[in-house]
Amino acid sequence: MRPALGYIPGHMPQTRRGRIRGEGAEVRVADGGSDAQVLHITGGKPATHALVPVGCGSIAQAVAQHFRSAAGQRSVDSSAAAVLAVEPDTVACLRISLDNWETISVLTGDSVMYGMNCRALSTTAFKSGPMG
Repeated sequence: MRPALGYIPGHMPQTRRGRIRGEGAEVRVADGGSDAQVLHITGGKPATHALVPVGCGSIAQAVAQHFRSAAGQRSVDSSAAAVLAVEPDTVACLRISLDNWETISVLTGDSVMYGMNCRALSTTAFKSGPMG
């Protein structure tokens, strides 16, 4: 299996670069802002996957809606883009809510995914048809 490859901005601190490498990933510095980096990395090809943190669900909902929208269809081949929600196993409010077909509050724990230890999903995000 190939190691993960991360493109980072030149201003990223060395300590953070070291942490990424410490997880076994290869780190490459890319010039320009995030839009230029994405264009460089993809060569202009459409997205096939979007990985998004769940948290309370609002960002995941927005990403899912983007790929289903007319704007998303114009900017990428949305039929090929799979949206994958990521949440800490210590705070799996999306998984538990999907299992129960309603928003369920969970006891939170610590997570390395800073800010993702939300007790419950946004009811708006959940009602939109899980995450979009």
